[in-house]
Amino acid sequence: MSITSVAVTQAAQSLLADASLRSIQSEIEKRHDESVERLQEWVKHPALAAEDRGMDEGCDLMMRMARDAGFQKATRIETDGHPGVFATLDAGAPKTVALYLRVSTGRQAESDLSIPDQRRQITSYCLAKGWDVAAEFVEPGNTATDDRRPAFQAMIDAALVKPPTFTVIVVHSFSRFFRDQFQFEFYVRKLAKNGVRLISIRRTWATIR
Repeated sequence: MSITSVAVTQAAQSLLADASLRSIQSEIEKRHDESVERLQEWVKHPALAAEDRGMDEGCDLMMRMARDAGFQKATRIETDGHPGVFATLDAGAPKTVALYLRVSTGRQAESDLSIPDQRRQITSYCLAKGWDVAAEFVEPGNTATDDRRPAFQAMIDAALVKPPTFTVIVVHSFSRFFRDQFQFEFYVRKLAKNGVRLISIRRTWATIR
């Protein structure tokens, strides 16, 4: 690359950076008044744990402000002491997923439910959505009527650490995950409490979040 090309490239990058900063500055100026009002409201409602003062009101205010700021979910968390707030914001970042592939019989392994076919279809689904595959759990010959499956348990353990190793588990169909409806819902809700969703590319049952 010539000296001239380098100079042009650097100049272009500088202009892009300036344009990006200008858009940020514009947004700051546009939201200045509402930001000041928000701070003033916060100052007018002190929450002092040491004095056991205004904690419930402060919790409610924090949840409302989190929602106003764009958080999709803000929940009050009860503790042995004062309440806290847990809020989540999905800013559109790529999701990190795990694949769960299972067959229970030789007949399935040779049909369109084979492990390679499940992997191919699920991987294509994830690529189309721009999701990153972080892990793959393969169950080559176990029924889904109970949870006594080594790969299944390894996947659940990885999903329940804090923070979880991945945020989405993708299966070919929900029957690959569990055939027992009660156990299915038990594990889906357990995963959801740690911020992990289960998605089927076939959607044979209604998605539970």
